[in-house]
Amino acid sequence: DQKTFRYIMQTQREHAEHDKKILLSNVPFLKDLDETDIGRLAEAMVPRRFAVGELLAEKGQSADTFFIIQEGKVRVTDFDAG
Repeated sequence: DQKTFRYIMQTQREHAEHDKKILLSNVPFLKDLDETDIGRLAEAMVPRRFAVGELLAEKGQSADTFFIIQEGKVRVTDFDAG
């Protein structure tokens, strides 16, 4: 029924927010943020998945995204044409 569906969705949303807060709290340079600021960041977070070899950012391009890698590996390279 609709009430059960809403309850399930709300519970999943709460768990996701809690998990985001834990992730953020474990980022060393964010450790001094208070709970309110961590909560604001968690609310703004949008989970994304990337394929192997997919480019996250490119040197010299402007960006408006901040990445926190929760799982997996990222290779950072800096190639200068000589």
